[in-house]
Amino acid sequence: MIKTLVLAIQEIKVLLKDRQAMAVLFLMPMALIVFISLALTDVYNQKVGKKVDVALLLPADLKNDGLSNKLKELQYNIVEFNNHNGIEDFHSAKKFEAIVELPNRFTERVLEGKGDKSVKIQFDPRLDRPYQELLKSHIAMAVQAGVIDSVNRELKESSGKEGEGFPTYLNYSKLVEELSVGAIIPNPIQQTIPGWSLFAMFFIVIPISNSFIRDRQNGVLTRLMIYNISKIQLMIGKLAPYIVINLIQFGLMFVMGIYVVPHLLSTAFEIGNINSALLTITLFCSVTATFYGLMISSVSRSSEQANSLGAISIVIMALLGGVMIPHFVMPDFMQRISAISPLYWGLNAYQEVFLSGAGFSDTAFQMAMLVLFAALALIVSLFSFRWSR
Repeated sequence: MIKTLVLAIQEIKVLLKDRQAMAVLFLMPMALIVFISLALTDVYNQKVGKKVDVALLLPADLKNDGLSNKLKELQYNIVEFNNHNGIEDFHSAKKFEAIVELPNRFTERVLEGKGDKSVKIQFDPRLDRPYQELLKSHIAMAVQAGVIDSVNRELKESSGKEGEGFPTYLNYSKLVEELSVGAIIPNPIQQTIPGWSLFAMFFIVIPISNSFIRDRQNGVLTRLMIYNISKIQLMIGKLAPYIVINLIQFGLMFVMGIYVVPHLLSTAFEIGNINSALLTITLFCSVTATFYGLMISSVSRSSEQANSLGAISIVIMALLGGVMIPHFVMPDFMQRISAISPLYWGLNAYQEVFLSGAGFSDTAFQMAMLVLFAALALIVSLFSFRWSR
């Protein structure tokens, strides 16, 4: 145990002298988290919780239209215009993503059975198609609700009895009740903090591989075997510091996400009910990254080869894993093959905890996939590791 501890301390001393490695492990992810969070802000606004800006063109004599009120209830940004020349000739200093024109006496015409006029909609071509279809369905729903309200009022007036008319369940806003699985809405910080922390954790590959290859070429590993120390003790002594460094890495990135990044983005890093699953996931990710570094050092003949192979493979895994490009904007074929990347399972597990407050049992499958990848890397290392040149 003492020999293993001495090896670990010596490994830490060597690593601390490598300023380039320290910059890669700590400064790089901090910079990436800030800049990538800024870059992804618009992407998340387009996909999550976006409020569409709508210009509502109303007849000149119509104020406080029910359609406008219902669309506002559905979280659209509505600006009403009564003075206009129709949707074809409408111009505004403000850029709207959709323009809706309500014909004169539209509800009355529908009740009279005159379907000669319709609600006209014009979309900005850059607005995502799903938002276009959603707005059209919301307008149809709001118009139907307006017609029902009008018929309901007429029935009450004709019956002369308070409460007569269509049942209250025909009020569309009461027909569906939305139940939330969590109060937290995804934002760029919840993508970048765990994602780029994982990316940095896997970049531990470079100092690990350099350390093993340097010690192998200098004959250090061979000389250490002369002493009364087993290969397992030697491996633990050299790898344990990197696991600890990865845990420190994630802790610093986590603190940065809570206290620094929100001031730059004006967006809070909201997290769910943090539990023991977070530490367990981080430990599994750290072990997986460390074993991957051991594998790279085992199959590489030189530090240059290890640096190239390690860096390129990590970038590819980060790309497939949804770190560089959010998983939900990937093409379908990339989403299907992303499962081969351990960064995908790590990021998925973190987001389950941050967004849904998931516990150990909820993230057990993701952690099992990380363990599987770590086991495969360890097996390759055992068969290919060389103790001497």
